[in-house]
Amino acid sequence: MAEHDESATVGARLQSRIAVLAVSLVVLASLALVALDRLLLPGRFAVNEVIVTGEAPNVDPATVLQAVRDVGVKSWFSVDLDAVEDAVRHVPWVYRASVRRRWPGKLVVTVSQAEPFARYNDADWINETGERLSLPPDFAGAGLPRLYGPEQRAGDVARQYARLASLVAPVESVTVRSLALDARGSWQMGIAGAADDVPRSVEITVGREAVTERVERLAAALKGELTARLNMIAAIDLRYPNGFAVRPADGGAESRHMAELKSPVAGGGTG
Repeated sequence: MAEHDESATVGARLQSRIAVLAVSLVVLASLALVALDRLLLPGRFAVNEVIVTGEAPNVDPATVLQAVRDVGVKSWFSVDLDAVEDAVRHVPWVYRASVRRRWPGKLVVTVSQAEPFARYNDADWINETGERLSLPPDFAGAGLPRLYGPEQRAGDVARQYARLASLVAPVESVTVRSLALDARGSWQMGIAGAADDVPRSVEITVGREAVTERVERLAAALKGELTARLNMIAAIDLRYPNGFAVRPADGGAESRHMAELKSPVAGGGTG
């Protein structure tokens, strides 16, 4: 009987302790929620300074600060860092942005600068990998090439331009001004004298096949007498197995270069 009473007493004490523990946990949780609520209140631990850093001389820090304000930053604890980064990435000349907190009450925004490589489809500025960039509306991009192609192929067109331009680069007096890729996969370049400020370019039809070899053949000819005659040429067709055809700017008859030049590739020179 005594053992039974002792067991009952131990059980009651255990239940009492469990009840006290449960009440304590509820109280602690409530206090934590109250404290968190007070911390997140506007004006409590507010962001009191935004530091803009990074190697980006063209980025306007004031515009970055305004982008941060537009997100509606209130409490230092509750600021949505992803939202701030996304807003800053849309600031002109910003390529990458990262945001972190610094105690007490500071946000550090690190930006890197966009490096425009070319104009794409007369609408977007892209870098050398084909990524669209946020640049000021009045950016003219003087001297940068114009590239054209399907929207999803910007990276491919940019890389092809770099390859083909490097083949022509040894000819110091000639520059590749444009490159276009059509829906059939055919390439067309525009070249001009490096010191020629007029907008007219000589249209170079490269085609779909043996692109590198054809442009190498053109570059070799440009090292000779062809460069001196560029201002008299309207277009050059490289789609021949052993040479190319030249169309004069004055509307004269087309001439073919290289003694061993034969007929165009199958399909009337469309490959």
